[in-house]
Amino acid sequence: LAVCHSSGSGSNARDSRGEISSANYAAREAGVRAGMFLRDALKLCPQLVTAAYDFGQYEAVAVEVMTVLFEFCELVEIRSVDEAY
Repeated sequence: LAVCHSSGSGSNARDSRGEISSANYAAREAGVRAGMFLRDALKLCPQLVTAAYDFGQYEAVAVEVMTVLFEFCELVEIRSVDEAY
């Protein structure tokens, strides 16, 4: 299983430039890595099942986490939707 920016294992997925965001251990054992194009991942792991992530939901949770950080810290540097220090 891999989560990617592009959905699906359909016939056009083999030509997809969608990017893998995350992969489970079984997919990693086959060589699938974050940042890899979906088409390349499918060459390594033809049985790969993909799921598109829900960016809106991801962003909503990130806002909740950042809100907690601001409650406990005087200074928070936000680098991206899922990175802060």
